[in-house]
Amino acid sequence: MSSIESLDALEDVVFIGYPNGIWDTQNYLPIIRRGITATPIMIDFQNAPQFLVDASVFPGSSGSPVFLYNTGTYQQKNGATVVGSRVLFLGVIASVFYREDTGRIEMMAVPTAAVPVAVFQQMINLGVVFKARTILEVVEIFISNQQTNYI
Repeated sequence: MSSIESLDALEDVVFIGYPNGIWDTQNYLPIIRRGITATPIMIDFQNAPQFLVDASVFPGSSGSPVFLYNTGTYQQKNGATVVGSRVLFLGVIASVFYREDTGRIEMMAVPTAAVPVAVFQQMINLGVVFKARTILEVVEIFISNQQTNYI
């Protein structure tokens, strides 16, 4: 059984990046965030090579590597407890889901037939992760194209 097939539907993840452009400017370090899988990793969400994470994903997190990360102990899919740690590269953050809210802008003393509406976007803490296999496919295509160009 491959590493991905042995995973459960709910797993702990960490991702490393620059949410909203924030980073440690004194020590030149990115920000490490934590979350959980929101869809099973082994299933392609919306029939595409991606899955969702339930985490605080913000613009600037795109391109952040996502890892399954357990230290100390973790549960296997069959319910057995394992003493030890595991780290597995799962993919790269691609985007975040938004919810749109509308509000009213009131106009005073100016009658009008059109009602202006303000639209606000709120992130709903669901990030889209391109699976690791997509990264490998891109690298293989790039290498293949480079070899073709030199032959």
